[in-house]
Amino acid sequence: MGIFDAMNTSVGGLQAQSYALQNISGNIANSSTTGYKGIGTSFVDLIPDSSVPSKQVAGGVTANAKATITTQGTISGSTVATNMAITGDGFFSIQKATGVVDNVPVFSGVTYYTRRGDFQLNANGNLVNGAGYYLMGVTVDPKTGNPTGNVANVLKFQNNFIPAQATTSI
Repeated sequence: MGIFDAMNTSVGGLQAQSYALQNISGNIANSSTTGYKGIGTSFVDLIPDSSVPSKQVAGGVTANAKATITTQGTISGSTVATNMAITGDGFFSIQKATGVVDNVPVFSGVTYYTRRGDFQLNANGNLVNGAGYYLMGVTVDPKTGNPTGNVANVLKFQNNFIPAQATTSI
């Protein structure tokens, strides 16, 4: 092994550590982001294939990231009635508005999936999470509770909720 190979191996190790530190920094920066789950880093030794001549240096290392989107995060209580969480497997189906026509959001039809459940009811009666995505779902029959269709659409709730009223007597 010459000096170039030794330097190349050292630089590879430094690059792998730098990648790991990027993941750690991202985990720290997003530690209070709703629905965020950390990214892990694993290191792999690079061993060249002896049957094929290559320019890969023996003794090198690389780093791989492992995202854990299917892992359930920490669920905590909330004072906001529209905040939701999914226990176990599953995602919320959401869509992003591409524009507004006559005060009504317009959607592209592209469905995304998330576990971020910090939803708020907007003025149009839609549940929108903190990232600006609209909750989708299948409507159900109010009497039976059975789905009335099989295609999820952006949910819209009628704003005919009964307003809170203070009691006047005990």
